[in-house]
Amino acid sequence: MASAENGASGIAEALAEIQGNRGRLYCEHAVDACIRLFNEKGFEFDEAS
Repeated sequence: MASAENGASGIAEALAEIQGNRGRLYCEHAVDACIRLFNEKGFEFDEAS
């Protein structure tokens, strides 16, 4: 269970990173697509990933 919590925390940190550097370090279109996948479409990695 702790690994799932760590995974969610890692995803949140990664999303914050790409949002914070959108247009500077990361392509705006790629960031927007990624954010949409996780926040609007409910994308989740398989537990084995």
